[in-house]
Amino acid sequence: GESSSDSSLPTTLVPTQLTRRLRYSSIAIRMASAAEAEMHVHNIDQRSTLIRFEEGALSVACEQFGAGHSGFVPGTSSVIWPSAMLFSRYLCANRSLVEGRRCAELGAGIGLTGLVAAALGAERVVLTDLEAGLPLLRDNVARN
Repeated sequence: GESSSDSSLPTTLVPTQLTRRLRYSSIAIRMASAAEAEMHVHNIDQRSTLIRFEEGALSVACEQFGAGHSGFVPGTSSVIWPSAMLFSRYLCANRSLVEGRRCAELGAGIGLTGLVAAALGAERVVLTDLEAGLPLLRDNVARN
């Protein structure tokens, strides 16, 4: 793994290998146009390049590469997932789950949940993802 020494948050990036693709069903979304449909991934509008997560005094910002962006990684890594937002809110409401503990986020994507854990006082956070997703993940660690 590679430590992020230029960030004040205790994070480490670890590349992982895709051993098999998981099948998942996508939710059908009615869109007004094909162009609008391309801007939605995981049922979330991906047009914004910067995701801001704010809960009380805590603020974490992550860049994402939505559909149509040259850095977009289909199906993984480059966009926010609804579960990352929900779990980040859950961690903020239950700070003791991460405060002073070592945490790992498997398949971190843009890194929101792991960065929230670090900001909440985790002793150390290890973020993992596929090699293709690590440059964006590194940038988001440095941003925070």
